Amino acid sequence: MQVQGTNDSSVVSKVSAAAKGYFQDVFLQHFVCKVARRAPLINRGYYVRWRAVDHCVRRFLHITENCPKRQARFDSLYFRLHAHEALDRTVVFEVDFPDVARRKAALINSNITLRGMIDSSLPSLPGPLYVSSSQYHLLGVDVREESQVEEALGAAGLDWAAPTLILSEVVLTYMETQCAFHLPIVESHSPECANSTSLYGGAGDGYLLGVRLYHTLTSLPSGGVVVYGGRSSPLNPIRSLFRVTLEPGSSEGGQDTLKLCVEEMVCTGDAPPARWRHTAAVVSHNGKDFLFVFGGKNETEPALGDGYFLCQDQQHWTELSVEGAAPDARHSHSACSYQGGLVLFGGVDKRGVPLGDTVVLRPNVRGFSWERIKVQPPPVPRYSHSAHVIGEKLVVVGGVWLHSDGVPGALIINLSTHSSVEFSLDTTLVPWPLMLHSFCSELTDPEEPELLLIGGGGNCFSFGTHFNLQPVSVDLRPVLG
Repeated sequence: MQVQGTNDSSVVSKVSAAAKGYFQDVFLQHFVCKVARRAPLINRGYYVRWRAVDHCVRRFLHITENCPKRQARFDSLYFRLHAHEALDRTVVFEVDFPDVARRKAALINSNITLRGMIDSSLPSLPGPLYVSSSQYHLLGVDVREESQVEEALGAAGLDWAAPTLILSEVVLTYMETQCAFHLPIVESHSPECANSTSLYGGAGDGYLLGVRLYHTLTSLPSGGVVVYGGRSSPLNPIRSLFRVTLEPGSSEGGQDTLKLCVEEMVCTGDAPPARWRHTAAVVSHNGKDFLFVFGGKNETEPALGDGYFLCQDQQHWTELSVEGAAPDARHSHSACSYQGGLVLFGGVDKRGVPLGDTVVLRPNVRGFSWERIKVQPPPVPRYSHSAHVIGEKLVVVGGVWLHSDGVPGALIINLSTHSSVEFSLDTTLVPWPLMLHSFCSELTDPEEPELLLIGGGGNCFSFGTHFNLQPVSVDLRPVLG
């Protein structure tokens, strides 16, 4: 019943978007009791989905315009396309849960506008065929029951040889995996999920470290890496730290092997509040290395602006003097070790606005100090990017920005001259689409600078999730000069 309830919520959201002028559909209002206002993000998401579905349907009708019979299976578009006289020689088959189909049939019969668009000589029928007319058939059947679906469509008059467009909205997302894999349907909806920002964990099954995403993975000067923070859900942040190292394993077949060792770090001192989408970089003071954690977000704060030092040798959260005005609270930014301190760039502030500032944390006699760098020309604000310091240059790759001309390429900030240059990336040799955000990157060779980009992708609640399946290499020599 919860899954079936998403149908009602979806219709309300579509009506909200139509009421705000995102698209024109005078028939949606007949499917709700009253118009409810949704958030702008929801309105925009439903506009994108509406526009895409409308394009696919009209493209199908155009390609098959010379066919004697066309068939389609989709939602309430029937009434709008019927009103526009766009369904010449086309029959629409709509399939939904029996209870949903029964309610929709009752609504059509009770509404004079909708009922007038159905052949009056063909009244509602008992399930699974609840409405049947010359151009529209409404069937109530669980699409997971393949044999029942095939039988119901055949009984309703589906021509298995005719050109047929199959669309699904909010279907496969709520199915068991084994059922979804057997259905030849293109999905267009996905619930909230996310991608990893490091080499371990991320969206998917946990491996040694448990299930987590939006955590940090920081290389230590003494060897190994520290995994910190993240979450398994928006209400379940992870507070534990782990040290991950590679150690020699047993010799098999004359070849030495490596063993991945994971050890939980038990730290003393006042630990930071739990967080995700933060940064963690190594800084040094008086010959000691510290893990400096900054920013992020958690279940109560949209963005954090605090910083914490973890002494690696003593595994103790330590207070150090930090002078100067701290950067604005943010998450999804980058922080790279630089001259004993770090350089911080970009992110998203508490209002959800992307940032494009560059701030350096420098060590001094007393501790550290913040210093803002005025870069010219000002970089385009972005977040969920990756960054590396190579010599005196900060190399920023990918991310998300608000410009309409594609995904960010490479940004080079000269930390000595405070100048910046934007470069586009040639992606013609990699699978499309390449979504460069929420990914991880590694510098393979400082002498012959090349970045290896791993993972990443994007999520849209209306269309689902895309993952970059293959690693991508980026040659930095042309941009570094």
